[in-house]
Amino acid sequence: MNLIILVSLTMICSSILKRQREQIYRLLGKQMQPERWNNCMEIYKSLNSKATIKTYKEIGHKHPEEIKKETINFFKQVIEMN
Repeated sequence: MNLIILVSLTMICSSILKRQREQIYRLLGKQMQPERWNNCMEIYKSLNSKATIKTYKEIGHKHPEEIKKETINFFKQVIEMN
């Protein structure tokens, strides 16, 4: 019984993820870099967002100290404003 439920849940989750992925591809593009990233930036700009979008070249999934410090400083500023 448990196995049948697990298989059913896995199939449902897989179906949902597939639909979400298809919608992301349709709305933002299939290729993460640069297509989807550029499309996301354009959406922010078109909405006159006050967001600051930064791209760090050749970083991959690393977390250099410079970026950690910038992130911490950003949140400190946000907390101080509130």
